[in-house]
Amino acid sequence: MSFRCGAGVVWATAVWLCASSVAAAAPKPVLVPSPTAPLTGQPPLGERNAALQQHIPLGRIAARIRVVAELDTRGAPVAVTAVQRLTISGVGDYFFAIPAPVRDVLPGPRTQSEPGLRPGMVLWQGFSGGNRVLSARLVLEPAKVSPLLPIHVRLSRMDSGVRLDLVNATRVRVSSFTAAAAPGEARRYLAALARFAAGGPAPSPYVNATNVRIVERTIVAPLRVTGAVVFPSGRRARVDLVLGAERRSVRVPRLSPGHPKLALVVRPILFESGTPARPTFDELMERALRLARSRQYETFLTNPDAAGTTDTTYVFRTAAPRAAPDPRSPPGQDSPLPEVLLGCGFALALVAGIVAWAHS
Repeated sequence: MSFRCGAGVVWATAVWLCASSVAAAAPKPVLVPSPTAPLTGQPPLGERNAALQQHIPLGRIAARIRVVAELDTRGAPVAVTAVQRLTISGVGDYFFAIPAPVRDVLPGPRTQSEPGLRPGMVLWQGFSGGNRVLSARLVLEPAKVSPLLPIHVRLSRMDSGVRLDLVNATRVRVSSFTAAAAPGEARRYLAALARFAAGGPAPSPYVNATNVRIVERTIVAPLRVTGAVVFPSGRRARVDLVLGAERRSVRVPRLSPGHPKLALVVRPILFESGTPARPTFDELMERALRLARSRQYETFLTNPDAAGTTDTTYVFRTAAPRAAPDPRSPPGQDSPLPEVLLGCGFALALVAGIVAWAHS
């Protein structure tokens, strides 16, 4: 999949044209936003280079991604890595790139090929005999990736314990429209949307409606957050919640002395269960937009197969403490012994040369 930052402009133009054409008509098919269309340029990470050709075998590519954000004691990311596992089901040559702000790339678990690294992308090239696993561990640029993570975390100490604040960072403001639709029309579309979220075909993009008006909507991808706040004694307080548009605060009593650590797993929610008895046009519109946003975060790294499946899990955990530097050696400074030996060798060579010249 390839997304561009101009997606919002294109969608806003389509909204205006659609609203202008049907505002005064009754009732006519109204174009509903596709749940496959991104609401912003990223995620997935990076910008695909249009000049870079790619080729994948006939078949499908399934992608599984595990993003790990290492946090400081207050919850700010200090390092971000991602392990992407691509399973090719098809026979033939392949070559493609995974765009991302990547510092380094290493072979991932059970990979059957070695990844390559170029500025802003990971390269894959080889041959698939029918089933081939490509796995890579990407060391990402924290400053560029952190704003695109799905949640913001803050852990603060209180007299009686700690407080964990969680903010859904997928929020986006989009141009949209509202209309009046019969409950049967809305219910039909929501059922088709649910089948699509479960892996079925995309729903028809049209719903019969009237009285179309342009509006602005705030959309977030609903997230499932599980894990624990872990205290030095090993005792833990479980976290299990659905994070929507509202900030969530979890107060945890002090279970043992010392500063606790975080271990959270975040997954986008694609399928929203339950349908109102008399759904409105606004409800179907917001569900379609939320699904589009969730699919963006389900695809944090590009799958080279636009029709392939992608599943992303995010892990937020307190970073392991780094070893303290040796006080006898200033940071970033090695022992001077090699330089001393090199200087002595150079001086001896110079003296030997002068002696040899004097006796020539």
